[in-house]
Amino acid sequence: MMEKKDVLTIPKVNYEGVENMLPLKVTKELHAQVKSISQESGLSLSTVACMMIDFALARVKIVDGEE
Repeated sequence: MMEKKDVLTIPKVNYEGVENMLPLKVTKELHAQVKSISQESGLSLSTVACMMIDFALARVKIVDGEE
């Protein structure tokens, strides 16, 4: 289902895409992974999550059934 083609590079600097935050629920496992990256990069959890979601949304492809 998921291919690992692209790489998201996270610089240890502020990210401009975080403003007007709304809640978004994720699994405990995803939260732990994002939290780990957040701690390693020194960026806030919300900043890292927004960067990752922006990256994924730019690459989404909707298909019928399994592909």
